[in-house]
Amino acid sequence: MLMKDGGFRTGDMGYIDAHGFLFITGRIKEQYKLENGKYVVPTPIEEQLKLSPYVANAMVYGDNRPYNVALVVVNVPAVQKWAQDTQLHVPAAPEALVKDDAVRALIKREIDKYGVAFKGFEAIRDFALITGDFTTDNGMLTPSMKVKRRKVVETYGHLLEELYAKKRAQRSGASANA
Repeated sequence: MLMKDGGFRTGDMGYIDAHGFLFITGRIKEQYKLENGKYVVPTPIEEQLKLSPYVANAMVYGDNRPYNVALVVVNVPAVQKWAQDTQLHVPAAPEALVKDDAVRALIKREIDKYGVAFKGFEAIRDFALITGDFTTDNGMLTPSMKVKRRKVVETYGHLLEELYAKKRAQRSGASANA
């Protein structure tokens, strides 16, 4: 949409650097608000996570929630090679691999490493590991390779809810022990 000032409204978010270069950082419609009122644009966080050789894909979630969680699609061959190189005995089957504590610790280190540039409220507090990647064939990616968040939440919403339920249970268990 052409604006009165001659600008063109595309629905993209971005900034112009000191040299006049335009950087697109996400889409306005993908932005969501946490319970604390802070706005999060998940795309840059996801793109940063995908720089890890052990992460094939990721989706950050936290709309109207207290904090962000993520679905992380594990790069199974890379994680299997890591396990072999470090001489860890982790399960070879992908479904068992994502449940292994050493693999969860590896992905947690990667999330911490690649998420260091983001603000505290943007941090991923918990995550679920999955093996099935987001593709156009399963309807979780658009033809331009953007995550169809609604479809991913429809498919994996139970895992996202478990992440929040687990934290609530940990907090109530800690307060009961106090």
